[in-house]
Amino acid sequence: MNHIPWDDFRLVKAIADTRSLTGAATELGINHSTVFRRLSDLEKRLGTVLFERHRTGYGLTPAGDEMAQLAARMDE
Repeated sequence: MNHIPWDDFRLVKAIADTRSLTGAATELGINHSTVFRRLSDLEKRLGTVLFERHRTGYGLTPAGDEMAQLAARMDE
């Protein structure tokens, strides 16, 4: 994969910041199910898991942390 759209970085950052799909959906102004579908698609395209799913929320994997940090720098 040569190009990852900015919207994918924004998605990962929003989930990382809020630790939930619902919080990310609110932050991005989209539906919870859209966040779920987009994250699943992104992880499939990248071939890696970006978040560990816990009862208490979504936690970053090392790959997810790297992408979230890149997104934060890009957002600045």
